[in-house]
Amino acid sequence: MAKSGAGGRAWWWTLAALLVVALVGGVVWWSAASRRPRLPGGALRGANVLLVTIDTLRADRVGAYGGGTLTPSIDALAARGVRFARAYAHVPMTLPRTPRS
Repeated sequence: MAKSGAGGRAWWWTLAALLVVALVGGVVWWSAASRRPRLPGGALRGANVLLVTIDTLRADRVGAYGGGTLTPSIDALAARGVRFARAYAHVPMTLPRTPRS
């Protein structure tokens, strides 16, 4: 049974508004995507990438960041590669250490 009156019109206006928002969002995304710089084909051919992530390691305990000679292997990798000074995590949280039974 079709809705009539103000309730039926409100439903159609909500649907129309959602479609307009989706259309505008798609146009904005497409426009932004088309302006991104493109790498030439094969630009990264032969590149080696090693991402090292370590939980619960303070930067002041790593030699590459000024922490002495505690981490010679990590320091050697950092000396031959690219080292970043900042990293961002979507959940910067470490669970507390639990005793082993």
